[in-house]
Amino acid sequence: MIFLVPLIVIMLTQSLITIGTLVMKRVTTTRTLEEYAGGMMNRLVENRKVILQNDMNQRWASIHEQEGVMDGILERFLEDTGVSLDGLLASEERKNELLELFFPECLDILQSHSTTGVFLILTGTDMGEAGEHAGFFVRDSEPDANPAN
Repeated sequence: MIFLVPLIVIMLTQSLITIGTLVMKRVTTTRTLEEYAGGMMNRLVENRKVILQNDMNQRWASIHEQEGVMDGILERFLEDTGVSLDGLLASEERKNELLELFFPECLDILQSHSTTGVFLILTGTDMGEAGEHAGFFVRDSEPDANPAN
């Protein structure tokens, strides 16, 4: 009995110390893992943002080359019809005629580049002005596939 009671007390003390250490370590480890997971997610999101920005800039640069062609179509249209730019923007009929000329060129852009869509909007002289504007959007859901038909 003299040896049994102190031995049980020592065993219980050791058990409490071990359990207490495990509980405290688990709380610390859980916080550390949560912080690590959050940090990893933030880095993944930041990396994805940079990749998307670079991809958009490269695609924009490849389409930006077509600006001269589109300007040429606009200049020829203005010369052929004999209207000014303000006169063009005031007439819905003229805007629709111009959009019909732009449409085949936009299809060619989609077929020759890896872009997924082309917006063409006739905003007028003040692009920041709210309102209804004539235009169209052509979307190519599979820019890497180019079927013959």
